[in-house]
Amino acid sequence: MVPHDRSLRHFPGFIATLLCSLLLSITPLSVAAETLEEARTAVRMRQFEKAVEIYEQLAEAGDAKAQYAVAGMYRAGKGVKKDFSKAFFWFGKAAEQDFAKAQYNLGNLYEYGWGVTSDREQALGWYQAAAEQGHRQAKRKVEQLAASMAAKNGEGNSERMIDASASGDLGLVRELLRQGADIDATDSDLRTALYSAVLNGHTQTVAELLKMGADISIGDRLGNTPLLTAVRLDRLEETRLLLNAGANIEQPDPVGNTALILAAGKGLTTITALLIERGANPRADNKKGQSAMQLAWQRKHHKVVIQLEQAGIERPTTVKQRVSRRTPPLSAFSDGLVVAGEEQPFAGWPTLNIAAWRGSDSLVDALLKQGADINAQDPEGLTALARAAWQGQMKIVQRLLNAGANPEIATEEAATPLFHAAKKGQTKTVRELLARGAKVDTALNDGTSPLLTAVKNAHRDIVSLLLDQGAAVDSRKRDGTTPLMLAASMEEADFIRMLLDAKANPGSVDDAGHDALWFAAKLGTLESLKLLSAKEANLHRQYRQKETLLILAASRGETGMVGVLIKDNGNIDQTGNTGNTALMMASHLGHKKIVAMLLQKGSNPDQRNHNGDSALMLAAREGHQAVIKQLLAGNANPNLRNKKREQAIDLARLNNHTAIVERLEQTGSGPEWLDMFRFSR
Repeated sequence: MVPHDRSLRHFPGFIATLLCSLLLSITPLSVAAETLEEARTAVRMRQFEKAVEIYEQLAEAGDAKAQYAVAGMYRAGKGVKKDFSKAFFWFGKAAEQDFAKAQYNLGNLYEYGWGVTSDREQALGWYQAAAEQGHRQAKRKVEQLAASMAAKNGEGNSERMIDASASGDLGLVRELLRQGADIDATDSDLRTALYSAVLNGHTQTVAELLKMGADISIGDRLGNTPLLTAVRLDRLEETRLLLNAGANIEQPDPVGNTALILAAGKGLTTITALLIERGANPRADNKKGQSAMQLAWQRKHHKVVIQLEQAGIERPTTVKQRVSRRTPPLSAFSDGLVVAGEEQPFAGWPTLNIAAWRGSDSLVDALLKQGADINAQDPEGLTALARAAWQGQMKIVQRLLNAGANPEIATEEAATPLFHAAKKGQTKTVRELLARGAKVDTALNDGTSPLLTAVKNAHRDIVSLLLDQGAAVDSRKRDGTTPLMLAASMEEADFIRMLLDAKANPGSVDDAGHDALWFAAKLGTLESLKLLSAKEANLHRQYRQKETLLILAASRGETGMVGVLIKDNGNIDQTGNTGNTALMMASHLGHKKIVAMLLQKGSNPDQRNHNGDSALMLAAREGHQAVIKQLLAGNANPNLRNKKREQAIDLARLNNHTAIVERLEQTGSGPEWLDMFRFSR
């Protein structure tokens, strides 16, 4: 019984020791919990530096919740300088302890290359770990990322890269290129990733693609290069980047406009100055004979006129008459041009063809009397009649037709004398050929008719003449392009009027699913849009890439077009293929008048695109203070987060837009910011 009595005697001491041990083990947990709550209180009171100090102490002691919280502070730049590498470190520590939110955020950093080299396989692994614990956003990410990684090195990667460039997702662009996507692949409109990035104003993506060797010369299906598009949309930084990369400053658009002509015609003084500084030719003319000075003068862009004067161009005293510079003077083909020992320009040409090309009436007459083969073709497949028609040698055309020349003999690509005359603007010759039985609709092998080429080259009189002679007004190229689509893309309202009067179908679509209205909104004028919209009931259709007319017009900053398109109160918040609405595009590009119009019509400022960005976030990233003010006045929520967990204020801070950061700080942060510090797994 003694041992038993001894145990009873010492039992109270044993209990005391046990209680002390329990208290010692419990107290740190209580203190930690109390300190976490204290840190959260500091966050709510906006005492971020104090919160960071508390969280870091606990994080270093191994507290997963504190590690997650301090990572969030470094990621958002709250209480500390924003540092994604430190955010990566602490998210990693918490993720290793199976903290689901940290695992999701770590996957986010790996996916987009923030604070660590982009690694989508690592990202997928962490997303899966979080998803297994029931994290809903992680589950969606697993599905999206797994699908995007499924077709490595295939055509799908190239298509996704173009879409990623259009939406400015630089991390995805880099990853897809790493996986073997073709940097110069094109979509259905022949747009490359570089073109798409320029079109949507993503400067960093443009810079990265140029750095990685993107071809700067590839244009869209209408022949508009990235440089021309950057100038047309007043994208100064993109223009500078493309010029630095060696873009051809004199490359014209389909109607002959160089970058300088476009800039001068739109009154873009900064870009005009840049182009002149880089050596753009201020004397170049477009196909209508218009120079940069002439357009600036006619449109009363006085500052541009002064810039061009300083570059040595005189002000016009009268409007310059249209002059075609595409047909060389006959003096260039004089007998003295052919020199023994030099390359012969007429090698293999029948003598009659040479005489017709040079405009030698007497020689043509003599050769015809001698029985020369009137329908003989030269090495390029042209007859004497085709050569004379090309040059507009009316007397020779008449002599040859009188002598029995066949107006339907064509080249290998099916170009007839009428086609050459229509292309070169030889109105009298076109009239003569039609009167002598030339077929009005004989087209090239690719479907280009005389009417199409006359519209493309802006030959108004010939278009009128061909329509009067019954030309097929809806003739189509192989890709589905009609004369009306061409006219809509060329800022030629008169041509649109003529074609519509001839019953052109405005509802026809090309192989890419685009109609004339699309071309007017994308490249044309307000007058063109009005003419076509009067004939087309549905102004809110979505095209193949989910683009809408309103999104296109808002992207271009075309206030008048936007006014026409929102007049009928249609769906103002339709989205494009990247999830952007018209309001988002206008906010992103700083078109404040359009932002005001759309907000007044009830556009939702909190709608978000596929990256989770709202209009406010897009404006904050680009530094558009006036737009920020408009959106906040329109009740835009500054506390929303995108898929990278960034708020508008984070994007402004990241891009050093201090004034916007201050404005958003004054607005205050709501409960969504505090969500980073709610620690449920």
